[in-house]
Amino acid sequence: MSKRILKKVKDKTNRLYDNDRGMSSVGIDVQTGVSYASVYVARQRINPETGESFKSQTDYLRFRARQRINPETSKPFESLGEYEAYRVRQRINPETGESFKSKGGYEAYRVRQRINPETSKPFETRWEYEVYRSRERSKRERNRELSDFLKKRLEKMGISQSRLAMEIGVSREAVRLYVAGKFMPKSKNLEKLLLALDIDKLTELLNP
Repeated sequence: MSKRILKKVKDKTNRLYDNDRGMSSVGIDVQTGVSYASVYVARQRINPETGESFKSQTDYLRFRARQRINPETSKPFESLGEYEAYRVRQRINPETGESFKSKGGYEAYRVRQRINPETSKPFETRWEYEVYRSRERSKRERNRELSDFLKKRLEKMGISQSRLAMEIGVSREAVRLYVAGKFMPKSKNLEKLLLALDIDKLTELLNP
């Protein structure tokens, strides 16, 4: 399963990052449903400026932006924000016939092009789209398994979500989303979570 997902991520992110469309990270998320974390994992690269791996997806995007020339100034873009703002201005909003004024406006437009399977109508707002995606994430089998496990384990051990968050070094909101089945922890956080809940093997996580 993980190999199929990784190939899907690579195919989509390679296409969207390496061509000249210059889609923003949020735009990629909206168009493909691939999370930022997955995008970064699929794009592990060495930063030529430091000789070390990029520390985050944002770090990588900033580097890529600085390698591009701004046609308006004939100089490299100074920041990721400047690059994304330029790219947005090159796009025409079919609803108005004018250029998009902001990244937010473009992303809101992209969301409205998607059909909500629950209503068979286009999403009206990005918020409506995000709420729908959260519900879909909570339905995924792996998320449900983790959610059920965490609820039982926390109750059995008498550990609060706040305490678990402190032990694994994430926010209480992150733990709340894990418990609700809306997000899966990254690999390193999953390992910390297993240790905090006294789980020796991953199989025990799936078969509590």
